[in-house]
Amino acid sequence: MRKFAWILILLLVVGCGERKFPRPDFENINFGTTAQAKLFFKNVRSYYYETDLYGFEGAEVYRWAGRDTDSAHYWLHPVLVIHLLQDQAFLLSESSVAVQRDCKPWLYRYAPGQLDSISLQPNSMQAHLDLHVFVYDAIEDSLSLCFETPFGERLPYLAGQKTQADYHKQVRDFLRLVGKI
Repeated sequence: MRKFAWILILLLVVGCGERKFPRPDFENINFGTTAQAKLFFKNVRSYYYETDLYGFEGAEVYRWAGRDTDSAHYWLHPVLVIHLLQDQAFLLSESSVAVQRDCKPWLYRYAPGQLDSISLQPNSMQAHLDLHVFVYDAIEDSLSLCFETPFGERLPYLAGQKTQADYHKQVRDFLRLVGKI
């Protein structure tokens, strides 16, 4: 009986690893949302966001409540927008004044012997989404992200587990709104 209890405890410990979700389908997102998805977001998930209901006519803007807002720090945040009149949801991007002023207009992800980049100046809803997918995939693959100054200095981005988890949650909230998860 005692051996059975130890085996059960070991199985529980092994099974309690990090929770990993399958990679969502980022292809063919049409940004459309439903009344049910909006209701779920407003009743359950909006608690984690600061809400701007009046900044843009016909749209609700949600910014993660626990985000860094110091303009002297180097950050890039997703902004969830629900366009009420067109039944659409999309992600926009906000970056700090420090990133806009001191960094090249690219976000870099790197692994040993590998460097990839994406523009920090998206010009469409799809380009904003591509930027956030770039970051989401880097988090999933445990790759490092950084901004780079014109002098070649690398400034880490999303270095902590909490900031990565928060970013991950925001992208998944968007995917839930557009019916991809």
